[in-house]
Amino acid sequence: MYWLGRLWDRWIAPDGSALETCCILTTTPIALLRPIHDRMPVVIPDGQEDTWLLTSGADELRSLESLLLPWQPAGWEAVPEDWS
Repeated sequence: MYWLGRLWDRWIAPDGSALETCCILTTTPIALLRPIHDRMPVVIPDGQEDTWLLTSGADELRSLESLLLPWQPAGWEAVPEDWS
C-alpha cells in the first residue's frame, strides 16, 4: 500500500464562510513513468503516513523532505490504458 502526498487547508473568510482546498504534490518521475509524463505524484510509502501527518515546527518538517523525492517501489508496472 502507498499514500499520495497532498496538502489540505481550510480558509475561513471574514464573513465566516469556509473554503477547503487540496492539491496533490508532484516530483520527478521514476524511470518507469518517465516515458509517460515529466512528473508523478509524491508517493508516501506505507508506514510513513504518520510521519507525513505530523504537525511540527519547521525544523521537524525538514525531516520530511526525503519523502518528496521519487520512490522506487518494487513490483510496479506501467500498463497502457485502453481508451477505445
